[in-house]
Amino acid sequence: MIGAVGPLAAPAPTSVGSRYGDQGLLGRGGMGEVHLVRDAVVGRNVARKQLIAGRVDDEDVQSRFLREACIQGRLEHPSIVPVYDIGREPDGRVYFTMKRISGETLAEILAALRVCDREAVEHYSRHRLLTAFSQVCLAVEYAHARGVVHRDLKPENIMIGEFGEVYVLDWGVARVLTDAPQGLAVEGLSMPADVETRAANATREGATLGTPGYMAPEQIGSSAVGPAADVYALGCILFEILVGEPLHRGESAFDRFTSTLLGAEARPSVRAPTLPPMFDPICQRATELEPAERFASARELHEELERRLDHDRSMALRRELAGGHAAAAAAALAEEGDEETARRRALRELGQALALDPSAPGAMATLHRLLVEPPRRIPDEARQELRLAADAAARAGARVGYLGYLAWFTLIPLTLWMGLRDPSSLIVVLACMALAGGCMRLYGAGRLTHEVWPTITLALTCLGIVPVARLFGPYMFLPMMVTFTMMVYTFAAPRLSALRVHVFGGLALLAAILGEWSGLFAQYEFVGGVLTTSPGLAEFAELPTRMALFIATLTVHAFGGVVIHHTRTQLADAQRRSFLLAWQLRQLLPEPAERG
Repeated sequence: MIGAVGPLAAPAPTSVGSRYGDQGLLGRGGMGEVHLVRDAVVGRNVARKQLIAGRVDDEDVQSRFLREACIQGRLEHPSIVPVYDIGREPDGRVYFTMKRISGETLAEILAALRVCDREAVEHYSRHRLLTAFSQVCLAVEYAHARGVVHRDLKPENIMIGEFGEVYVLDWGVARVLTDAPQGLAVEGLSMPADVETRAANATREGATLGTPGYMAPEQIGSSAVGPAADVYALGCILFEILVGEPLHRGESAFDRFTSTLLGAEARPSVRAPTLPPMFDPICQRATELEPAERFASARELHEELERRLDHDRSMALRRELAGGHAAAAAAALAEEGDEETARRRALRELGQALALDPSAPGAMATLHRLLVEPPRRIPDEARQELRLAADAAARAGARVGYLGYLAWFTLIPLTLWMGLRDPSSLIVVLACMALAGGCMRLYGAGRLTHEVWPTITLALTCLGIVPVARLFGPYMFLPMMVTFTMMVYTFAAPRLSALRVHVFGGLALLAAILGEWSGLFAQYEFVGGVLTTSPGLAEFAELPTRMALFIATLTVHAFGGVVIHHTRTQLADAQRRSFLLAWQLRQLLPEPAERG
């Protein structure tokens, strides 16, 4: 329980000179100067603004000075410096005391950021400045709600404190829209009731008050402006925070006035292409030439900005999370060990990073590296998929390829016509081709799945080709048939290596050559410089032999063309899909500007 406390004793009366002990000059302007003083009654340091000595007898200046104190004193808002006291010095100078504030003006901060001052860059992020600006909008809205228009909003009149305080300064040229403040009675100071009227002499119709580059178009040449003029100035300040340079540029005030009256490109993303366009509509609307087309109030500007900031906060969090996933992906690739596991983990991390932030530069660079630099070893999963795709293509070819084996059965009428002498070789040829064609048909239908069947089919085909040497020998027609068979199996049988195909083809040729040497197959004889063949299978009558050679040649040519066309079509389709995939990846993942 808190014990009872007796009544506080009233502070002893103090004179002006004894109450405020001067501790030094803080700053000086055209009309007054500000000192740091010690308030002996309250026991705190405050700022005291007083007229400079040479302006004491100027009633208009004194009226403006008192008007500023009254306006600032009636605006009780956390972002407007509170006024504590108004009085007169023993030498006759008028003063008022207010809260002593410290910090940096927005103009100083932006100047430091323009030269990339390291401390300023670390301390004042764009998000922090926009949050401070949002508070300024509410302070200005508060003043408007009480009938006060600032008329000189600019970065120099906005101060940001070390602990997040934001202040709107210098209400000396503010316009009061409502009834003027009544006369005040202050000990030792008589304030006339026409303070506003006297002060208006300096802000009469036709005067230009404000700062070129931040004044609204209607404010140039006229002081009778409303809240829309402050909204315009806020739009110019917002543009400068985002871009880092003023909206209206120019060496002279005339240049800036001209830019204001004609209108300037107010989209920050146009002046600074690296900026997101999310703030463009706010700056554009706030700085419209016509007051009616601007935001209806400073609060409306504040609310629109807050909606963008909420999105920006969310994006900042997403970018932070995306950066973590991108770093994890890079770390996974840098680890020693199984490359397949590392790439799989890195790709998963990159997928999460790009889902959070599709433009994450670190993730994009790492993903490009993964896509452009193939792994040293194809992952087992990809190898299996590739093998399944090759098997599917081979089965599709086998479903029609077996028809080629049926062509061998044209040998029956041809050899009979040519004068068949020994049916045993023909039976071997047809039996081998029938078995090979049947295996190919069953393989294409998916009924034979073991990887040994393509080898069996190749062996049967080569075995069936060898007896053909009994007709023409091993050096004429047979090599063409073997080469054609090797070509077909090399392209169409993915489970057969090229070496295996060539080995079987070589064995077939070797068997035919050995058969010719041993006298089992057709013999080559040279008589009087003429090469003759002694067939062992048929009589070689002229017409049927010509027909047999013609049909066999056309058959080999036709099936060779079909195989080549099929293979070329597959390669072209694979190339087309490859280029299409690369194009799609370029659209999805723009190439990073820099590569590590």
